[in-house]
Amino acid sequence: MARGGDDKPAIGQRGPRDWRRRLVVAAVGVGAIVAVLGLVATNAPLFARFRNIVFDGYQRLTPRPPAGAPLALVDIDEGSMAKLGQWPWPRSLVATMVDRLGQLGAATIAFDIVFPEADRSSPGVAVAALQQAGAKVDLPTGIELDNDAVLARSFAANPVVAGIAISNETAGALPPPKAGFSFGGPDPKTYLVPFRGGISDLSVLTSAAPGLGSFSFPPSADGVVRNFPLVASAQGNLYPALSVEALRLAQGAGSFAVRSTGASGEADTGQPAMTAFKVGALSMPAGPDGEFEIYYSGLPEMPVISAADLLDPKASAALADKVEGRIVLIGTSAVGLRDLVATPLAVAVPGARVHAEIIDQIIGQVFLSRPDWALGAEISLAVLCGLVVIALEAFGGAVVSTIGTLLLVGATAGFSWWLFAHERLLFDPIVPSMAAGLVFALATPVLLLWTDREKRFIRGAFSRYLSPELVGRLAGNPAAL
Repeated sequence: MARGGDDKPAIGQRGPRDWRRRLVVAAVGVGAIVAVLGLVATNAPLFARFRNIVFDGYQRLTPRPPAGAPLALVDIDEGSMAKLGQWPWPRSLVATMVDRLGQLGAATIAFDIVFPEADRSSPGVAVAALQQAGAKVDLPTGIELDNDAVLARSFAANPVVAGIAISNETAGALPPPKAGFSFGGPDPKTYLVPFRGGISDLSVLTSAAPGLGSFSFPPSADGVVRNFPLVASAQGNLYPALSVEALRLAQGAGSFAVRSTGASGEADTGQPAMTAFKVGALSMPAGPDGEFEIYYSGLPEMPVISAADLLDPKASAALADKVEGRIVLIGTSAVGLRDLVATPLAVAVPGARVHAEIIDQIIGQVFLSRPDWALGAEISLAVLCGLVVIALEAFGGAVVSTIGTLLLVGATAGFSWWLFAHERLLFDPIVPSMAAGLVFALATPVLLLWTDREKRFIRGAFSRYLSPELVGRLAGNPAAL
């Protein structure tokens, strides 16, 4: 036992020096945790970028199994333009394409393209130019001089969804939507950020088309398309995404249903936000601003039809099984038309493929979710991981804390992966792992310096009075003093 009034510990006991060391390690560790939480609060975009990298990697490791939805893509590709001429093609040619898809039994024909200007290749334009130059032009009766009118008739005769590009880059007037919306909770127009306007087809075309949907991709810091708004607010109206509008026409539905916070069965958080979206018999989750998290599959079995083959009467006869009963999206993969986007699975794919992914995902009813509680859970786990590493540093030493920190980070990453693979939940392992790693990185040098200082003190204090062997034993175990 220690003598009365002597603050030196007995042999094998821990003394004040040990507790001072632990307090210093704890203080450094807590400071590291606070620093991580402060970084999360002040650099949210940075952590969002890290989170996207992690979740993109999960999608590459485990793509969504295709649902086998009845889809097809008509591609205005480089080969089609080499054969049929540069874009834009005469609207009469596009009308032939639409009519042929209708004859082959397409359930819906959705355009990931916009026709905002009159067709300058219309016969009427050429006739007017010749007449203005003084030429006398006699045309047989029955000839349609306006290619836009030809395309409008094709739109009206087939289940066509016309496309619109909604953005803040233009204040161009948008046509009225084709479908209505019913609301559970507040009207989305009261909380969705409105867009100024956009670009749409000629009025003669939008008036004729049974459907109207937005195909504008939301901007992202790295250009990768990870989500898409199911509904957008612009100029006092709500516009559905091209994908859900195509599903509406395919099901013969007349409107959409939107659920928001405050609806029956939904919590009222005081901050209006969208929670779910429904088209016909199909329901899907929605983020606060109506965004839909896309889980890509690559759609390896979706038929892709070259526009040139569709317009070739000999080749198109064999396409019935690739078109009949399917939702057909018309887009382009030609590099010069700039409709290529990046996804977690590919650097450049036609934008129409993204809309096809959304349709297939909705039909397959496989959804990704990042719940409201995710960020709070990640922060709580970060604090817990940091405290565990502090305990390992203070009571276990450098070797134990190194092994423990590696296991802790690995377990956090494994838990995040398990939630994605089995529950489709997006739980970010970056913040908890960073907290554990930073505590370890800052506390370990402090622990090592403190230990080295103790050893140097013992060697210096006792090397003149004790044998080198005994001094070495005391330096390795200061508690033996």
